[in-house]
Amino acid sequence: MNIKRIVSDLKKESWYAKLDAVNRLGNIVYESQDDADYVLNNLLIELESPKTVMQARTLWATNNIIKQYPQLAYKIVPHLLRLSNYDNKAIKEISNELLNKPLIQYAISRYNTILSKSIHSEDYYEKLGAIINIWKMAPVDPDLIDSILPELIESMINKNHLKIGIFSWILLESDDNETIEEIVDVINKVYLHLDFNAQYPPSYIKKLINSPDPVLNHVGLSSIEKNPENANNELMEDLLKLFTSENTDRFVKAKMFYTIGLLSKTKPYLKTILIHEANKTIKNEKDWLLTFAALIGFYLIEEKITNLELLHHSNSLIRAVAIQLIDSRSSEQILSAFADNHITVFISAIDRSIMRDVSDEIKLKFLNELSNPDNYPYMSENIDENSVTKLRDSVGEIVHSWDSEHWISKINLMNDLGNLAKNNQDYIDSSIDLIIKSMEDNYGMVRAQGLWIIRAILHNSNDPFYILEALDGHLEPILKINDPNVFVRLNYILILRNFAEFLKKIEGTEDKRSEIAGYLLYMALNDSTKLVSEVAKLVLKFDFDTEIDKKEINLDNFQKYLEAFPYSALGIIRYLLLQNQNDEKVISMFIDICRKYRDYGCDMFCILYGVDMDLTSESICEKLKEYSTCVSNEDQKSVKLIIKMHLNEHNWKVRMTGLSILEKISIMDPKIIDDFVIDLINIALSDRIFEIREFAGKLLEMIDYESPEIDRETSINYLFKRSDELLEIIKDGKFGVDEAFYALSIRTKEIDSIENLMSVVSKFKNDEHWYRRAYAYKILENLIKNPKADHYHYEIINWCLEATEDKNPVISGLSKGILEKLGRAVQPSCQKTAYDRIRRIENLLESGDWTVKVEALQSVRDFINEGHYGYLDIVMEKLDDPHWKVKNAALGILADIDPDLIKPAIPKIISLLNDGDESVILKTLLTLKKFGQKDTKILEKVMPKLDKLENYGTWSIKEEIMRLKLSYYNKLRQKH
Repeated sequence: MNIKRIVSDLKKESWYAKLDAVNRLGNIVYESQDDADYVLNNLLIELESPKTVMQARTLWATNNIIKQYPQLAYKIVPHLLRLSNYDNKAIKEISNELLNKPLIQYAISRYNTILSKSIHSEDYYEKLGAIINIWKMAPVDPDLIDSILPELIESMINKNHLKIGIFSWILLESDDNETIEEIVDVINKVYLHLDFNAQYPPSYIKKLINSPDPVLNHVGLSSIEKNPENANNELMEDLLKLFTSENTDRFVKAKMFYTIGLLSKTKPYLKTILIHEANKTIKNEKDWLLTFAALIGFYLIEEKITNLELLHHSNSLIRAVAIQLIDSRSSEQILSAFADNHITVFISAIDRSIMRDVSDEIKLKFLNELSNPDNYPYMSENIDENSVTKLRDSVGEIVHSWDSEHWISKINLMNDLGNLAKNNQDYIDSSIDLIIKSMEDNYGMVRAQGLWIIRAILHNSNDPFYILEALDGHLEPILKINDPNVFVRLNYILILRNFAEFLKKIEGTEDKRSEIAGYLLYMALNDSTKLVSEVAKLVLKFDFDTEIDKKEINLDNFQKYLEAFPYSALGIIRYLLLQNQNDEKVISMFIDICRKYRDYGCDMFCILYGVDMDLTSESICEKLKEYSTCVSNEDQKSVKLIIKMHLNEHNWKVRMTGLSILEKISIMDPKIIDDFVIDLINIALSDRIFEIREFAGKLLEMIDYESPEIDRETSINYLFKRSDELLEIIKDGKFGVDEAFYALSIRTKEIDSIENLMSVVSKFKNDEHWYRRAYAYKILENLIKNPKADHYHYEIINWCLEATEDKNPVISGLSKGILEKLGRAVQPSCQKTAYDRIRRIENLLESGDWTVKVEALQSVRDFINEGHYGYLDIVMEKLDDPHWKVKNAALGILADIDPDLIKPAIPKIISLLNDGDESVILKTLLTLKKFGQKDTKILEKVMPKLDKLENYGTWSIKEEIMRLKLSYYNKLRQKH
């Protein structure tokens, strides 16, 4: 079947032809995921159709495709969320029905992870697609995507992908939702028409450019941007006609400023045309998008502007781009932009101020403006009254519940705290723990806000030592200058500057100032973000009278720098290692030098962080191992803090980096992995990225610590399986048990089969493999959120009390957390009382007097009724007792228990049908009848043994046999 031919019918004008194509595509069984993906992408565009019947049938067709390939379900999520609020009642109902299907629910739960991976993709179109989908999701389900907004902010700073940065700017800053909706729709339509792998000939691109359809115009422009050599003279003539026409579509015109700007690099004559068209647009156009696009055109051709009014434009995006285009003679005008708290304007102002054409006088003024904590993105001096009350009366509660707070709420709270604390000593005293919490948060933006508070306090304080002493140990320089978040590093530079200014006034602090200069030099030489490295250079230049020129620091003269400025060793050695990381002699030399300058903060462990040198060389490995033997645990503290911060960071790329650092440094000292066992266990169990779970498992295995058995393909497939299917896989011990456990453990939505979940937990809570025990308690942790779990309250408490003694710290931690959520603190004294009580009962059960044993079993029953189900083993053991009354007492207790909880005892109970005592046989029949009501499989095992019992003359036994058989046949009839 020619799928592409059917898809081409979707592009026909006739909606009858479109509808027929949708129906046919929805009925196909697709042989490959690529085919299904191709068709799904084309069908999704039809959800924009004005025809209700087209939308309804398209939803039906897409649903059929994702049933075949569940891993594609995430693609339909943003469309369903939008249509769930649609004006048309029928479409709204269908969309909401689909949204409630388990498959879509699983896709929604994974959606932010999928977007996050796409944002970090090397593929430009995948990155752009992720950014577009963030916008689609934002209005309808902001909670779903807000966790990846920090990553979107980071993409703004990356100048290697200008267009990605532009879209990030637009999505974060523009209030014109209608325009952005239209941009998103245009891009989606272009995606469907543009074959990213095709090489379109100029003749075909010419047709696209001259098409009356704006979408095809966009496809043509994208093709030119991808292969600018195709833009021959004939094509350029048509391109310029479209560019200068008054009737060109708004979005096509906006895109053309970018396209013409790119082409002007090889066709200089285009600059004049672009400048004329851009000036005309800026002067006469009221449309913010076209003005913004015209300025982007100027940016691409490096044209400056003289219209300073653009710096005060009502649109923050236009202000941000205008800053980039200001001529150096007017650069002082940029300084006013620091009062603007929009993040795009803030970043643009820094970026423009550090450029070479800006005079030193202006750069010093810029540095002073930047150092003012009131000049910070999203900073507001309007304090929320509720925050004031919380910060005054409930700081302890906030600290306790910090981990459960939303990251945006944390930033807002810290903004209010900073404004209160900078002029009020009382707020500083009471909020130290809160500031520490913020600096150790797993969101970089929150950590940055914590450092901003310190800046705010220092800026208004006459005694900086008070706050710095209070935070001693939490402002570790190596940790802050290597933080993965750019705003953390930027804030820390400004804290160092502030502290150095205070030290300048105190005699005998030259050594401390030299140490600060060493950290600044480290960032000036090594920071990968220009905003940070250039600001560090400016602080060195104006505050330490030291100018940094990277070209002057080389292998021939670096020694003289180290002798004159020993604290510069860490930064200089790392910088030169990066330049010479494949030279074994150089590496060997620097290992020796590190020893010499260790007292000046030069640590080979920290230098190795981020340096991609080849550590497979035997001689280098031996040298590093030798080095590690003379380094104390205290000396390793800094790099351990760096690794720990990376492993706990919200951004998955940072976590992956942390694992890489740990692997690299373990070559020097394999024992270092032992310090991160708990972190690695948590990652191997629960990380949302498969590659990271796999990597953590690999590191655990390096220290002979077992890890979950995982498989990528199985992982993806199981994420979209129904919960009951996953439970069956776990129960039956089939291939992929650990992946089934993982998929269940990350599902926080309500699961109906509570009994099945409890039986799985019961089976694996004492499993020999730590990770399966841990998964059992993770499932239990999710289960207690379900009101139906109240029925198992005592059972859960008992299991968790037992698990608090588990040797694996993650399992004991999980169980303690569950007990805390259930309002049961782990009281050792209470536990001891319970243990003493059961120990006395166990002693009584060993008595030779059967009456004592029966009384003791009654005590055990009371104990079990209190929720101590872990002691069922004691009861099961008494099934072997020689006295019939003891056996009957044990059977009476077990008959009231869920058979899934006592599975090991079922064969033994069935065997009691052969007991010599008729009262035991009768009690066994009654017990099995109860079990059979819950589990038919037990009755199947019992049936073959019943015929032999019919020889008994006792009528009560015959009657119970008859009832048991009748119950079994009724169950069979219900099945069929």
